[in-house]
Amino acid sequence: MVSVIIPAHNYAAYLPRAIKSCLDQSHRRLETIVVDDGSTDDTKDIVHTFGDRVVYLFQKNSGVSSARNAGLDRAAGDFIAFLDADDYLTEGSLEIRLNAFLKDPDVDFVVANTYSRRMNDGSLACHSALRKDFVSDKIDRMLLSRHLPFATCSVLMRSHVAKQFRVPLHLANGEDIAYFTKIFFGRKGSFLSQPVAAVCSHTDSLRHRMDEIGKQGSALVDTIFNDPYYHGVGRQRGCPKMSCEGNWGQPPQDIQDRLFDKAHPAVRQKDSIKVLLKVMYRLCTSLAIRLLLA
Repeated sequence: MVSVIIPAHNYAAYLPRAIKSCLDQSHRRLETIVVDDGSTDDTKDIVHTFGDRVVYLFQKNSGVSSARNAGLDRAAGDFIAFLDADDYLTEGSLEIRLNAFLKDPDVDFVVANTYSRRMNDGSLACHSALRKDFVSDKIDRMLLSRHLPFATCSVLMRSHVAKQFRVPLHLANGEDIAYFTKIFFGRKGSFLSQPVAAVCSHTDSLRHRMDEIGKQGSALVDTIFNDPYYHGVGRQRGCPKMSCEGNWGQPPQDIQDRLFDKAHPAVRQKDSIKVLLKVMYRLCTSLAIRLLLA
């Protein structure tokens, strides 16, 4: 069985499409869980229109990370996926990813391309440069360096792996990066070039709340590089130490640049400030990156 976790906060306008995209999947052994994060709109009533086909959980407004964690605690499936309430799965999305597990039983997760849905005309486009399927135990590096076209809804995980970790509560942006870096670290995963979901942008989207993102500063990078899991705990649990191959022996410039951009999106257009911050930030993160990738 597959558990799909949908965190929702005042997204009643988009939620029916997300739920329906789950219920219409060709894979029928499905558990759809909506975690209502203290919504004040019609979220509860909308979920109840789907009857017992959808599990409804309500919690006091605590943020999307808390809602995802509540879904993880409730999920009973052998595989787990997240789906934001304003996004939706494409036809056959779950079956396509489950087939990758059947093809290679050693993989712990499957990540795939997604479509971007344009706000003005609703058209779909896949902008990923990755057009071939592959299996790798270095997908975590691709995620950190932002060479992986990543969206939360693109990942399907084995339940025993997904439940080992929690989505960090203190991050306003990039909490999914911090969580999935742990999922990918030292584990074998499969990448599929076929898009499996549509990621939608709109004026209400959390992705556009730059004021909250700006206040976060470097918290995302600090959360990843200061986590003891990467400095022994994960390896004690069976995750192999990352080896230094090619250019990975030195702290990669692109990782520093790309993670900085993720941590500081609100100042991307302020070049002078960005340059000064980068200089200082590299001094602080260079050693951490070396330790993680060494």
